[in-house]
Amino acid sequence: MVAEQPTWKLFATGVREDCLRAQPPWPIFGGALERLWRVEREWFGRYRFGETAGGRNNDGNSRGARSARQRHAGDPGLCRADPASERLEVADFRSPADYSVDLDPAQLRDIAAAVRHIKAAGIGLDGLQREHFEVPSLRPVVEEIRRQVEDGRGFVLLRRLPIEDYAKDDLGLIFWGIGTHLGRGLSQSVLGDRLGHVKDFSREDPGARAYRNKQELSPHTDSCDLVGLLCLRNAQAGGGVSRLTSAISVHNTLLAEHPDVLEALYRGYVRHRRGEEQPGEPPYTPYRIPVYSNVEGKVSVRYVRSYIEAGEAAAGRPIGSAVRAVIDTFEAVTKRPELMLEFTLQPGEAYFINNYTILHARTAFDDGDAPEDARRHLLRLWLDTPIRPVHPCIRSRGILPVAGRTPSFDWSSITAVRH
Repeated sequence: MVAEQPTWKLFATGVREDCLRAQPPWPIFGGALERLWRVEREWFGRYRFGETAGGRNNDGNSRGARSARQRHAGDPGLCRADPASERLEVADFRSPADYSVDLDPAQLRDIAAAVRHIKAAGIGLDGLQREHFEVPSLRPVVEEIRRQVEDGRGFVLLRRLPIEDYAKDDLGLIFWGIGTHLGRGLSQSVLGDRLGHVKDFSREDPGARAYRNKQELSPHTDSCDLVGLLCLRNAQAGGGVSRLTSAISVHNTLLAEHPDVLEALYRGYVRHRRGEEQPGEPPYTPYRIPVYSNVEGKVSVRYVRSYIEAGEAAAGRPIGSAVRAVIDTFEAVTKRPELMLEFTLQPGEAYFINNYTILHARTAFDDGDAPEDARRHLLRLWLDTPIRPVHPCIRSRGILPVAGRTPSFDWSSITAVRH
């Protein structure tokens, strides 16, 4: 008996279609990739383009049925992203107070007491756990951050941490301590740095990754679930403006104006690993990673332009005019003034963002001739936390340490853009 061939396309057409083969297609890359293949094979048996678990479409119709929104959009597999709370525009905010949480004097006193207790106990950053940073008065703050990141606008600005009262290492303890109540800290590079230092090291290392150089960064996502950035010091000569864009608003704009572009983004591209792959892994993903994906009605994004450009080039197929037009259109929408919120983090301010619904960026900055200890300096958290159901191809739990390597890569032979 010959099995009936399905008439539907795979969710994110072209993404790991080899996952449905009877044998792992990449045995040369070892056990980890084979295990991922088996997860993907099971996944694609359950999730298909525009579907959710249980054989129902996003609107609750039976498998294969087209929703009213899909019919209206003129596309069999694309639909608007919901809920409305995740679709944001700059006009939604009258002032920074509309997206901020301010620490009050009582909370600041409790934070100071917690730091004293941690230091008296001899607990360093590597040993600091959630139970060591129990500050009951901070619970409403943590709950509001989690509520907005998971089910609301996707980001929160936390203000009024008096950094002048603390040494740099103590500020790291505070930021990490708050992070323990939001998720599990992840390694951010082959260095194994779980508390990242966002600072310009390009003088010392011309190939330094984005968080270690001063260039402008276009809207992108990181390799985690939740991102946190705390400002300790701004650039001496200016710049470094933060930019946040709702990936959900961009998705729906593309659906209305450029559905062909959105469909291509769902198919995805291979990504370069910027020299931070594990031993035995190829320098780029041997499968496509969707820019947009939809699981259980939740639309998510994963995107870094230069990783796509470099990955496709390393795979032997440099992007042509058609793919470049898709990416250019996507980025143009992410940068529309009505969709991109801009603000400059001040010392003592931090933001937390949902890495699947918020694209973040920054303008270039200039430290002038400032020495290393006077340059622009932010602390960064990458947190692993169950924010939403996501496609396994876009789920990332940081970057594992690799002895003897640094987060540096010479992109010049692949692409002129680096992120």
